[in-house]
Amino acid sequence: MWDKIVAVIYSLILHATLIGMLLSGSDLTAYFSTLTPPTGTNNGIDENQVQLELKRLTRAETIKNAEQQAQQYALEQKKLEYQQLMKQAQARVQALQQEQKIEQQQLEQLEQRRRAEQALVEQAQPE
Repeated sequence: MWDKIVAVIYSLILHATLIGMLLSGSDLTAYFSTLTPPTGTNNGIDENQVQLELKRLTRAETIKNAEQQAQQYALEQKKLEYQQLMKQAQARVQALQQEQKIEQQQLEQLEQRRRAEQALVEQAQPE
């Protein structure tokens, strides 16, 4: 409990000191005015260096854009290749399906012929 009372007393002393310093009329504006940066056209930046850096950045941006366009073009080319391959594959599937249909019809015709021949053989045999 005594710790809390001592802490309150220290806090009151600290606050009273700070209020006293503020009310004493310290002229802090003179101190802060010396911290402002000097005004003028020469602020330590070389205009040539700025222009060189700007050119370097624009070149880098141009290169980056060109690379992105090249990647986009390559992707579009791959997409077109893929679409063409898909069309070829679909055409091949359709051709195979048509071929399978024709073979199925031929198989059915052969089966009908075999049945007809078997029926003739059974009719020709004496019982």
